[in-house]
Amino acid sequence: MPNEMFYSIGYNYDMRAFWSKVTMDCFDAQYPSGKVPSTVPHYHGDWDDDPNWGGSAIFLPYRNWKRFGDTSLMSSYYPQMKKLIDYYTGMTNGYIMPGKSYSALSDWGQGSAGLTQETTPEFTITTTYYFLLNAMSEMAAYLDHDADAYEFATLASNVKNAFNARFFKNGIYEYGNQGEYGMALYYGLVEEENQSSVARALADRVTADNYKIKTGEIALKPVLMSLAKYGYNDVVYKMANQTDFPSYGYWVKNGCTTTPELWNMQYSQIHCMMNHIAVSYTHLTLPTILRV
Repeated sequence: MPNEMFYSIGYNYDMRAFWSKVTMDCFDAQYPSGKVPSTVPHYHGDWDDDPNWGGSAIFLPYRNWKRFGDTSLMSSYYPQMKKLIDYYTGMTNGYIMPGKSYSALSDWGQGSAGLTQETTPEFTITTTYYFLLNAMSEMAAYLDHDADAYEFATLASNVKNAFNARFFKNGIYEYGNQGEYGMALYYGLVEEENQSSVARALADRVTADNYKIKTGEIALKPVLMSLAKYGYNDVVYKMANQTDFPSYGYWVKNGCTTTPELWNMQYSQIHCMMNHIAVSYTHLTLPTILRV
């Protein structure tokens, strides 16, 4: 998951050589259609195509540029990145990415948080597609591919309009989940005049959820970062200090020394995908937030 883990891991480690290797591997596995599979080498028959995984081939060169000022990856792989984003564009219907029939991953792990109504793949994947379009527009402009930059920016604008027309009603995004508010804010899909009220709705949703985390891996960072950006660090702090299910403290209380894949501690017991909070522990029971 280099798309969401780039900065979370990068706070603690110099990952530049690693990200370069991952980008090379992604494009070594690229299909003639432009698709980059979710696993490289490609071995997984199910759920093998999703912008939150394969889109890492665009996320990494973009974030390597933004974080380190290193343009080598985006310069070297621009044709391959364009082929990938064109592939995703070809999947859309009315500027919205397809849903479960295309990828069942969505906000992977959200089901383990006890959500009443899970965020749909259409919602999750379209937010990521929108971000990738904007990233491609920025990189194209920097590399003097002006026609491409304009095309990607125009597409992004159309996606934003279609997304809000479909998913935003009466101040609520889709089902009003933490992840839906967080992803819409974090990826820039909320119109400026609505940002404060949507951020407030996110904070209210978390409060109503008793400060428990109600997302999977894709929406977790957007929720934490959006709360922080709009002045709700106190809400993030309370989320980080929970010890009942689902929370970071619940894992610690139940003896975890590494982070599991899911909030209910199923599947992998050493998984990095939820590690978007850096924490210290007092007597290995109560987490205290250091940074998001």
